[in-house]
Amino acid sequence: MYFANPLITEKLNTLILVREQQYSSLKHITYPNFVQQIFLFLRSLAQYDKLRTRGAFLEQFRKEEIFRDDPDLKEFSDSRQVVHNLIEEHTAATRSDYIHWGAQRAVAVAATQAAAAAASMSTAAS
Repeated sequence: MYFANPLITEKLNTLILVREQQYSSLKHITYPNFVQQIFLFLRSLAQYDKLRTRGAFLEQFRKEEIFRDDPDLKEFSDSRQVVHNLIEEHTAATRSDYIHWGAQRAVAVAATQAAAAAASMSTAAS
């Protein structure tokens, strides 16, 4: 049984459906194909960037054992990059050349890694 959950936002124009299993008390949130999830990711990324530039809530994380050796909170930067990559892929999936996007991205990543390796080797040689 599907029923509409009143979590419809004007900006995102998102309809979230909650599926209730017949023999289970668990509820599962599903997104129909017509929902553009990219707006959720873009909004989350924008909010994260705003909080990160202000340094909001970071002291609480720095107190935790896992972040004591990482004053720059690289884990958060890595997670931001994952969401950014997800946005790029979702955007590419809406275009007709998506089938070639993965190969093009792999070539670009390999070129970037090769340039970084060459730069580190030239720095080490100096």
